Amino acid sequence: MSCKFDYHQIGDLFLPIIPISIKGSFGWTEIWGFVDSGATYSILLPQEADRLGLHFLDGQEIPITIGDGEKIKVYLHRLSIKIDEEEIDALIGFSDELGVNMNLWGRNGIFDNYRICFSNNKKAVIVEREQYL
Repeated sequence: MSCKFDYHQIGDLFLPIIPISIKGSFGWTEIWGFVDSGATYSILLPQEADRLGLHFLDGQEIPITIGDGEKIKVYLHRLSIKIDEEEIDALIGFSDELGVNMNLWGRNGIFDNYRICFSNNKKAVIVEREQYL
């Protein structure tokens, strides 16, 4: 499995924002997020938990240190996700303290199962399933 996603333009910036489908109480829901190789966990906004039919505060609460050194509370849930058609389990966090109005796809669960290649020249991100895992 290999998928190519064009960067999204926001103002003057081109950003690696891709869709990932997550299985919630209402079935599969496509959620868009910024692919962030510096983020340990994928962290979604609380309204995404509502779309999935989840209570985000029911997850395992952990403190996460963000880029400016501050700590925020993140609530982890083990969820089924799909990029393209292959389903895997991943820890997905939710937080109302993130400070940006954007979902983040982080390394834990995503980068563990997929090879991610950023092509800034072509303004695209390529996602491939790791076959040897």
